[in-house]
Amino acid sequence: MKSLSAQDREFFELVESAGFSNPFSAQRHNVDLAIAGLEANASREKAIQSMLAQVNKRMHRLGDFKLRDFAPEDRQPLKMAVLFQLFHQFADHFDTHIKAQAEAGHKPLKLACGPEIIRALDRYGYTEVNAGRVISFFFQIRRAFTFLSRNLVGESRVMRNLRERAWGTVFTQDLALYERLLWNRLEDFSTFLIGETGTGKGVVAKALGQSGWIEYDVANSRFEHSFTSAFVPVNLSQFAETLLESELFGHVKGAFTGAEESREGVFKQCQTHGTIFLDELGEVSIPIQIKLLRVLQERVFSPVGSREQLAFQGRVIAATNQPVHELRADGRFRDDFYYRLCSDVIEIPPLRERIAQDPDELTNLVEHLVTRIVGGAEKVLSDQVFAAIDRLGPDYAWPGNVRELEQCIRQVVVRGTYDGDRKPRTQNPLTLSLLEDELDANQLLSHYCHAMYQKYASYEEVGRRLGLDRRTVKKYVVEFEEINP
Repeated sequence: MKSLSAQDREFFELVESAGFSNPFSAQRHNVDLAIAGLEANASREKAIQSMLAQVNKRMHRLGDFKLRDFAPEDRQPLKMAVLFQLFHQFADHFDTHIKAQAEAGHKPLKLACGPEIIRALDRYGYTEVNAGRVISFFFQIRRAFTFLSRNLVGESRVMRNLRERAWGTVFTQDLALYERLLWNRLEDFSTFLIGETGTGKGVVAKALGQSGWIEYDVANSRFEHSFTSAFVPVNLSQFAETLLESELFGHVKGAFTGAEESREGVFKQCQTHGTIFLDELGEVSIPIQIKLLRVLQERVFSPVGSREQLAFQGRVIAATNQPVHELRADGRFRDDFYYRLCSDVIEIPPLRERIAQDPDELTNLVEHLVTRIVGGAEKVLSDQVFAAIDRLGPDYAWPGNVRELEQCIRQVVVRGTYDGDRKPRTQNPLTLSLLEDELDANQLLSHYCHAMYQKYASYEEVGRRLGLDRRTVKKYVVEFEEINP
């Protein structure tokens, strides 16, 4: 039985660490630099290319082999090196397939490189079944990286964090655990997106929803379904209460006046490992929340007018632009419903925060949106948009966030200018008190701690963000509530 040298084992263990690291994390970049032997100031692109060259060199030195030929302690790092090398070898082929499938729509296309990957894995001793799972895994990783990097645009700290968090939503914080046990079990993990209107919650939801697991059919060299059909969005606020239950769960013929035919709801339309996006969740009534809670807990639902229980095999992503703590405090959002959603809560940052952290954020976002809106890069139009933005002034707050920026671009296309959203906005008590010079330092901290507590509903979280002990935060919050009952 073969054994790796101590030097090779250490190298391949680094490769294993890279393969299981979040590609949007600092940890992954540091591992890439270590493998490539580069300085810390090297770019990500250079680090990856140099690292791949080192991996290919080591693998070539080993020659032809089967994984089972090596000692058990060497197989896992060597297995990851094999997969790492093959993944990057066929990355461009997967990119071509993703683009073609997006254009083709819901009909699954053949994966042209599928048989070649099967043959390559066979040389290392993989069975056909295991090779099919590897292809599914490769495809999911490439889709997730593509959709998150292309759609969650920006280099501000909050956007870099958002991409890293979103990757964890798809694969959890432990990719090795996901690959081993969780790849077909994440349907029970819901995600709750919160943030102001227009921040891009729908964009994040779609990127996540189209990045789920899709089984590869080895016999037909295609995936079981298209990722374009894996994401089912529904805006809950656009349906009247009487119609919403039917939209979600479907109905049988004769269930109510006008139900002349049976109809499938979105939960029935969602395929295995697919995603339903429930937008504007804060708008739904308590009775609907109870029915949704049953789906999340028991994974079953019944069409309106039927006692039949149907299985739900997808994942739920929900979103709201309303402060959840206020909805719960007012009794408009059930606590048990929230607790079924809160295992993965992601806050989408407002545009003003992104710009404050990185002034180039607005430039990059405008160029990205111009390309998307008009179908290609257009410098003249981008310059006109920048001129319109300059006229708004450096302190313009973008109250409509990215959605407003999109409309700014469209108005420049149509009218040649944009005047901004000048709607008067009600100032909160803290702002008014500051303007009137009514607060001393202690009162200011009390106001701010209370405002943060209203947002995060946790003394620990407020303390972490403000650099205060949780007991200090609680003291200031209680003081504020005693003065402002």
